[in-house]
Amino acid sequence: MMNMLGLSFMYLGFFLKIYVLEDSVTYLQTMPISVGPLLLMYLYELICEVIKDGANWSRKNAHISE
Repeated sequence: MMNMLGLSFMYLGFFLKIYVLEDSVTYLQTMPISVGPLLLMYLYELICEVIKDGANWSRKNAHISE
């Protein structure tokens, strides 16, 4: 699901560059639209994994210390 959402933002950036904005902007200037949401999704996934790992380590340490 997340990959499809990310790809749709990339396609949106390309669509805007090719059909709407044409030669007024470069591909580099459309990168915040194309890649920005992907970076935010990656950051969200990374934070979720770190939180899960922290919870697992604390449970493991509590189990070992008993």
